Amino acid sequence: MATAASAPIAVSNISNLIALKIVGLTLNDYVLMMFIPSMIGIFVIAWLLFLYFKKDIPKVSTMIPFKRAHLHSTQLYTHPLDPAGNPEDIDWKMFKVCLLIIITTRIAFFALTPFGISLEFIGLFGAAILIIYRWIRIRIGIKDVIRNTPWQIFLFAFNMYVLVYGLKNVGLNDFIVSTLREIIAQDALQATIIMGMLTTVLSNLVNNLPAVMFSTMAIVDMGMEPLIVQIAYLASVIGSDIGALLTPIGTLATLIWMFELKKYGVKMTWRKYLKVTFLVIPIGLFVSLFSLYLWIMLFVQ
Repeated sequence: MATAASAPIAVSNISNLIALKIVGLTLNDYVLMMFIPSMIGIFVIAWLLFLYFKKDIPKVSTMIPFKRAHLHSTQLYTHPLDPAGNPEDIDWKMFKVCLLIIITTRIAFFALTPFGISLEFIGLFGAAILIIYRWIRIRIGIKDVIRNTPWQIFLFAFNMYVLVYGLKNVGLNDFIVSTLREIIAQDALQATIIMGMLTTVLSNLVNNLPAVMFSTMAIVDMGMEPLIVQIAYLASVIGSDIGALLTPIGTLATLIWMFELKKYGVKMTWRKYLKVTFLVIPIGLFVSLFSLYLWIMLFVQ
């Protein structure tokens, strides 16, 4: 749900930002065209997940026995909001200030980019303020951030980028352009469905970051009218944010999630994962793609 919910706003996911300028969209244009249709798909996914897990959701949160793989004893955890089970003191002032910094940074993305200030500078500035404030407040620097970062995930993403450019150099991009251009260029609905499905397949084969990059290169090389280019790109984003959730390797977020589960001894197999996603994600994907087409054709165009 967290990954799917990154679709409505471009700055919520790296894959959304990869080619925003290439296709002629600003952050505000992106939100105008994408927010409503992607939110419809997200609500559908949430509803389907609720129906799937309804019988397993307890009506009352109680103490849950939890055993880590590397520990011999079983630890008990209570609900996070239970004061009796959470004796740690929470620095609520620090929490509120950090939350304010994050919200301000997000607002700055939309308020300052029209004046030519880059997203990268705004993001780095906000992150620097967070790190400096934490050091001032509790005298903890950046070492733990560097130490706990799952660097192997970024190495995986880099390898996938190399793979995509290798495929482009051997002619796969030219093949996709020559095969799909005439079909996509003649109709916005076909552009939406085909590019959404193409990015979904590529994301689940090589991860969503290189997949959306590859699909965008193909879209630009097709030389279509601006509206079709933008619709095709937004459909690709839906494929990379929602369709990519079909398998664990589809998104970096899912890989990091499974890495964290493994670290704490929570067993999550491919079989368990696919059993849920193959029922939920295809429906959410097609609802999002059709909503995107209808929204742009009826209200935005």
